[in-house]
Amino acid sequence: MRFVFTLHVTSLIVASGYASFLFGQTIPSHRSRDHHSTINVVTLPSKNNVGHNTSLSGEYQPDADTVLLLHFDEAGGSITYDASGYNNHGSGDVTVVPGKFGNARMFGGNEKSNNFSIGYHPSLDLGTGDFTYETWIKTTYDGSSHGIIDKGTFTPGVVVEIGIGNESHVVGSHAYFNITDDAGNFVSLNQQGILSDNRWHHFAGVRDGDYAILYVDGVMVDSHDISHFGQLDRECNMNIGGPDGTILDEVRISKKARTPLEFNIPTPPQNLTARKVGNSIVLQWDTPLKPIVQYKIFRDTTSPALTIFDNIDVSISQTTKFEDAYALPGKSYFYRITAVDSAGTESLFSNEANCSLQSVAALNVVPTSLDFGSVAVNAAAYRDITVFSTGNDTLYVTSMQSNNNVFDIIDKMAFDIRPSTSKNASVRFTPVEQGRQTGTLTIYHNGDQPPVTIELTGVGLTKTFKALPNPFTPNNDGYNDAVQFTVPITAVDQPEVFIFDVSGRKVAHLTIANNAGYIWNGNDEHGEQQPPGVYIYMVKVGGKIKHNGTITLIR
Repeated sequence: MRFVFTLHVTSLIVASGYASFLFGQTIPSHRSRDHHSTINVVTLPSKNNVGHNTSLSGEYQPDADTVLLLHFDEAGGSITYDASGYNNHGSGDVTVVPGKFGNARMFGGNEKSNNFSIGYHPSLDLGTGDFTYETWIKTTYDGSSHGIIDKGTFTPGVVVEIGIGNESHVVGSHAYFNITDDAGNFVSLNQQGILSDNRWHHFAGVRDGDYAILYVDGVMVDSHDISHFGQLDRECNMNIGGPDGTILDEVRISKKARTPLEFNIPTPPQNLTARKVGNSIVLQWDTPLKPIVQYKIFRDTTSPALTIFDNIDVSISQTTKFEDAYALPGKSYFYRITAVDSAGTESLFSNEANCSLQSVAALNVVPTSLDFGSVAVNAAAYRDITVFSTGNDTLYVTSMQSNNNVFDIIDKMAFDIRPSTSKNASVRFTPVEQGRQTGTLTIYHNGDQPPVTIELTGVGLTKTFKALPNPFTPNNDGYNDAVQFTVPITAVDQPEVFIFDVSGRKVAHLTIANNAGYIWNGNDEHGEQQPPGVYIYMVKVGGKIKHNGTITLIR
């Protein structure tokens, strides 16, 4: 049978078999390799004897399913130590650089090697069971396919490889995961995205039962049915490396199908939505599967959203909701979110959501009515109204008009109010005669609402008592048909006017309730006309006589 397994990823973790390296044996190259690596057998010390620190936050810890675990945290030298317990150490002349967690290895450049090799050990045989290849990678490479981790021989062929490259059927440098078994069955899984952005990415190639799965940054990007595939074993070395300048960290191989929850990376927030609430745009999303410490909010007026807009510290707020109170009306906004874990690892972007705020000018006016109380005739009283701009666009008050001249606006100029702000306006009441006055103030504006009306009331007071005309002639000719008593009104007690004939008989009783103008037309309380003559009037306030005298009725 002929079997080849190939996985190309930006970063992956590989498990290796034992602590010997083979120098002097030719290693077959992958499709794009233009060199052959030779390795000799050397015995390396156990990882436990080199003082390697495995306590860095974010680094994997070996478990029963781990067969290769390379932290790359050595301070220098050509040896990298396997922490799985199988002593599948590696050796090669590569550069130690700062990594995702602690140190890492950079391949190629400055006459350094593009790979190091791990000798064969049965622990690295995959058989027909589940497995996971994974690593972290950082690269700017954008060329043809290049293996990152591979194990196998091409003739006869059993090869397992993960790598990166720019294939003709996808756009940009991407991760890929290829499998070919010893019967010639072949499958290629590819990331439909760009990898060469010089950022840390996690890649994993997984066999889970009947399926091969490629994950990038914790998200499944491709899968394929491999239920008909056979053995993946081959007694040969494993190569780990990359194109010039490529950096790898945390390489792990496991004899199980690991899930994104086991990758120690935050998954992107899911189901992001954006909706208009009042004058804001509110974002909401689902809680990620892995614990996180921060959300990053990205906002732009064009898609995709790439500009960092705000952060949410999860230790302060456990919310999965964000309110953008700075969105402007008439603009459309695009949003994406990432999640960050305690190791500082940032997830991929969430789905993108967009929303726009319709330009709406609206207002609210308080109070809805003004009562000026009692005001002396020709004096003035003032009351304020407050106009609130409750929309998301600027409110323009074009005019305010009163239908009664005794009520007027101090500042008749048009004005504008920005959203969520307010402006006061002063209304003046100047009675010119005694009595109750009413009016309506109408506010005209550019909002969608109709003009707003404010009801106005006030009472004019006089200090001078009058009974005019005297005499009066109630003959319905339109002249001097009634006598009016101008009575000073107080806010406490309302005046009462009594009319008597010369015999002392009460003829009429005038009050604010039954005769607000205190007008007598010459009839008694039953509507009967009274004969001409002299009549006596009496004005009482609070039960006390304030004014009295006589009036003459002529017919």
